[in-house]
Amino acid sequence: MFPLGLVAYPAEQVNLHIYEPRYKELINECHENKTTFGLLPYINEEHKEYGTEMKVSEIVETYEDGKMDIKTEGMGVFRMIEFVKKVPNKLYSGGIISRVDLIDDSIPSLLEKNIMLMQELFDIMQIQNNAILKKKNLRSFEIAHHVGFSMMQEYELLSVKRESVRLKLILEHLKRVIPVIREAELLKEKIKLNGHFKNIQPPI
Repeated sequence: MFPLGLVAYPAEQVNLHIYEPRYKELINECHENKTTFGLLPYINEEHKEYGTEMKVSEIVETYEDGKMDIKTEGMGVFRMIEFVKKVPNKLYSGGIISRVDLIDDSIPSLLEKNIMLMQELFDIMQIQNNAILKKKNLRSFEIAHHVGFSMMQEYELLSVKRESVRLKLILEHLKRVIPVIREAELLKEKIKLNGHFKNIQPPI
């Protein structure tokens, strides 16, 4: 187990810098034995119940002191049954897990609504790099890091089995957050105008 202050999703590519002795041991073993490790979200000073099974795709660089830059990829979701703070004769922690079977019941119309609102959000915030919107067969996990979720919201999405439910949760979030961000952007423009000459049409 690798408790870490982030949420990773299945199929996501995550780059990590490994420097603690326990995780150097863990990653070296996973790489040599072609085994996986569990990335367990650590939020509000506690490790959570659901995590992501990760494989080491590549050790990009190993430094003289044993530190490493690595590439990893999410393989699936698991639920922690029992956390083992320290594996016998190892530096790292472990656990007994149950793999979660994800249900791919995506609804095309629901996905389309999400994409439409994401485009609206990006337009309001003047975000030009919207390559995510051009991807084919988008899934909720690919969208989740781009809609302004808190880490806890990202984690809650990880614990949902059904794709349709995840898409609904993202859609509800976008519907809530877009009006707030639009109002904030309008306020920012008003602040910018303060002190400038204004062309105001007088009342008739």
